[in-house]
Amino acid sequence: MKFSRIGLLSAAVVVATSASAQIVQNGSFENFTGTFASDNGAQLTTSSTTLTGWTIVGGEIAVLKNSNAYNLTASDGANFLDLAGYSNGGFPKGVSQLLTGLSAGQTYTVSMDLGIRNGACVGGLNNCGGPIQVSARVAGTSQTFTHSSNTAGNVWDRFSSNFVANGSSELLTIQGVSASGGQYIGLDNVSVSPVPEPTTWGLMLAGLVAVGVMARGRTSG
Repeated sequence: MKFSRIGLLSAAVVVATSASAQIVQNGSFENFTGTFASDNGAQLTTSSTTLTGWTIVGGEIAVLKNSNAYNLTASDGANFLDLAGYSNGGFPKGVSQLLTGLSAGQTYTVSMDLGIRNGACVGGLNNCGGPIQVSARVAGTSQTFTHSSNTAGNVWDRFSSNFVANGSSELLTIQGVSASGGQYIGLDNVSVSPVPEPTTWGLMLAGLVAVGVMARGRTSG
């Protein structure tokens, strides 16, 4: 009986780890090999290769780090993207990455943090608020997210959608579609993870039950 409980617990741990594993490389944009300017930002064009794991698509965008000249902050880590870029126009534009190691027929969740700023921003202008729209395309599935808020300051929110992989690799493309005033579209903390199947959830539940039984056994002993 003891070995059965241990086996269930080990399986639950393995399943939980697998379910939470992130497939996206450099999802928080911390690996940037270029040089930040005096404003703590850097322009990325479609020919840029300095943002590890990502390709710039559609037009120029910007990578920023905390303590920048625009009073903007990351949602995760120190770096983040502004899909409006320095030109504040020319939408849609953004980033893409070839996801690998997928399983055909498996459902995955793609998630990302989208940011707006309500208040003084570029050059002290008060036009950095939302709403903003960002599209995510992968495996023939397209979803447009709208982020709006009246809260003052930097406001990040989490957005997610599901897709079914057609093969072992799929191209993920995330692009800014529109922004009120065209000033700022924040992107950070991009992740892709498999959605556990019902049988997997059952195995995880069994493992948790086993943990509870073992804990009660130690207490009564």
